[in-house]
Amino acid sequence: MTRILYSVCGIGNGHAARSSALIQSLSKNHTVYVASYAQGYQFLKKEVPNAMELKWFELKFTKETYHVGKTILYNIPQIPLVAGENVPKLISMLRAFKPQAIVSDFDINGLYLGELFRVPVILISNMHLMEYYPLSLEFKDKVRYYLTEKPVLNAYRGARHYIISSIVKPPVKQKHASFFYPLVRKEFFDVQGIPAHDSEFVLVYMDPKPLQEMQPLLALFPNTKFKVYGGSPYMNASNVEYCSFDQTRFAEDVKNCAGIISHGGISLLSEAMICKKPLCTFTTKHFFERYYNGMLVKMLGYGEVCDEINLSNVSHFLENLPAYQEKLKHSPIEPENDKAVKKIEQLLETHAQ
Repeated sequence: MTRILYSVCGIGNGHAARSSALIQSLSKNHTVYVASYAQGYQFLKKEVPNAMELKWFELKFTKETYHVGKTILYNIPQIPLVAGENVPKLISMLRAFKPQAIVSDFDINGLYLGELFRVPVILISNMHLMEYYPLSLEFKDKVRYYLTEKPVLNAYRGARHYIISSIVKPPVKQKHASFFYPLVRKEFFDVQGIPAHDSEFVLVYMDPKPLQEMQPLLALFPNTKFKVYGGSPYMNASNVEYCSFDQTRFAEDVKNCAGIISHGGISLLSEAMICKKPLCTFTTKHFFERYYNGMLVKMLGYGEVCDEINLSNVSHFLENLPAYQEKLKHSPIEPENDKAVKKIEQLLETHAQ
């Protein structure tokens, strides 16, 4: 039995949702102590018996698009406050709990704590796929990658091993990295639902600002029913149903829809591919991680990625739903939580102090 500190990125619910499933599996054979912040902490404190809340920085957006410069400038003065709260908590936990290994779901606190106190770290990430599975990019997109994503990836160096989950796997094995199909929340272990080609509705889940641009277009497809999450009724359209967010209901709608229109978050993208649902990602290239993931979906023939919301792009996706659905029938993508846990168990035997 190993004492594990499991630290989780708390931005959004995606990291926490998939981590809760892995934590429950690891807790069967090990003692696991959990640390997170923001939305991740709020999610995990309901799912696991012991969770420590940390303080973290605030992301800044411009027109619903993540803005790196504004985020950095806003948070520089916050560094002493964040460090002043987190460091004593983490050191106190380290002395009392004495973790033999740290599993970090893209959380920098756990990674740096391991480096400082020589505790081996296993890092879980989907973003690191970019380093092993490069796509053909235009020059300006390559520049954007090196200016925005590469510095983030460099900040997460130092782990003993990387557990990298995505919808593709690089063809060449790596010594310090293992690749898995998506790690998902427990609601998606069973993906039984209505086949996409038999479904009667398309699911729409977007951030508020892009959803405002999308909503008028939905009424222009009266023969297609849409279920919209993430917004409030914008106009009286008989083919559009607005749904209040409920985790269980949302999971069922993902399993039973004909296709999904989304902002490109990795959690929903992964769930869509597991459930064999075509996906159209609407996101700007400035949010490069989302655009990269959308490009993977398009490359595989499972959907589209668009950097502009307009009638032509929506129409193209809806008209081609049958082609995406047929392609997805042969997709090998499935949840690999169990395989990832097995790999983590092997790494613990090798690296745990």
